[in-house]
Amino acid sequence: MPEKTGHSGDYFRDDQTDEYIESLHQKIDRLLSMLGLYADLTGIDRETISNAVDYCDQWGISLDEVFDHYNTFYADTPLEHQSEQIIKVIGDFVVTKLNEDFGKASGIEDFFELSGNDKHEFWFHYSDSAENCLTDLAQKRPEVFNLMSNQTLDLLVNDFGLDKILKDTKAKTHTR
Repeated sequence: MPEKTGHSGDYFRDDQTDEYIESLHQKIDRLLSMLGLYADLTGIDRETISNAVDYCDQWGISLDEVFDHYNTFYADTPLEHQSEQIIKVIGDFVVTKLNEDFGKASGIEDFFELSGNDKHEFWFHYSDSAENCLTDLAQKRPEVFNLMSNQTLDLLVNDFGLDKILKDTKAKTHTR
């Protein structure tokens, strides 16, 4: 019979649940050990690997998917630059996915590009021509934004000011 725990929330745990939790802890420990070994063997510091995994989670991609796409990453990158380069490779892959989504919805290719990166993060290039492109789409074909993924829209809103562009466009339309 399951016994009541002393935790708030009054839930029940039994031996089978405790064994399952323990097996999860063991798997986590094993993965952390593998991560440490990978960091030691490649020379890529653990923080960079953690950032890489976080970025992949954030953008809904997997490291395997990234490295399948850029399968010469290690061959082309000297060891002393791999920590910084791994974030660039992930950024390049994210840009590829964003451009595929944006292009499919709008017919416009290569809208997104990276502006730079370090071993902790990457950032996107923003220009007047990007703002003009978004303004033009907002005025002439606002329905294309409904065809884009949430990730693409979030980036356009948070980094490119799409919400302001749409609001300004709507305000100009109503004043005419």
